[in-house]
Amino acid sequence: MEIAKKRTYIFAGVLLVFGLAAAIQPKAKAPVRSELWMEQNLPMTVGNYHMLPSSDNPMCSYRVNEATYQALNPYGIVARVFANDNYRFDTMVVAANDRISLHDPKDCFPGQDWVILWEKKIDLPTKSRGPVHAVALGLQNERGKRIALYTYRGPSGTFAVRNDMFWDWFVTEVKGSKPEGALMRVMTVDEETTLDELKTFASAWFDSTYQTSGEVF
Repeated sequence: MEIAKKRTYIFAGVLLVFGLAAAIQPKAKAPVRSELWMEQNLPMTVGNYHMLPSSDNPMCSYRVNEATYQALNPYGIVARVFANDNYRFDTMVVAANDRISLHDPKDCFPGQDWVILWEKKIDLPTKSRGPVHAVALGLQNERGKRIALYTYRGPSGTFAVRNDMFWDWFVTEVKGSKPEGALMRVMTVDEETTLDELKTFASAWFDSTYQTSGEVF
């Protein structure tokens, strides 16, 4: 019990020191970006996959509802479905200057009537940014089964766990920078698509987003 108390006091002291440092540290302004910037700097093609444009906006496949924008308050959300002759994958990037805007998909999917069947952490190999630390979810609803992958893009890299991204964000603020970040999600569209097939596409997509966005995403 005494050891636990000491650890609590030490942790509280560390947070206090970081908090004071953050208060007196001059803050750099976050880059000014927008959803239009995202549309112009996220990939339209991934290997032999091409984005399927919507009839309303050729730069995205669909738009999420206004309630989502109001709830998350991001600076942009871009959803694109990529297809080739054999597969289709649904991608989404939610970007913000506030870490609170980057929600947990495990809370979001049940709200969209998806039941989470299983969950596992995975590392996706990429050519440009090293391993992407992600979470894979098995999902099911009345339309069938799907698989989703997601990661949090924080100031220092990718994180499978939201709280780990939060800490990275906090440390960056303490150092005097104003961070930005993103929730990045890839999802199967067809029930027959396997996890390995999703991982193969996702690795290529993460490479493409890193390159076209100038390493922002």
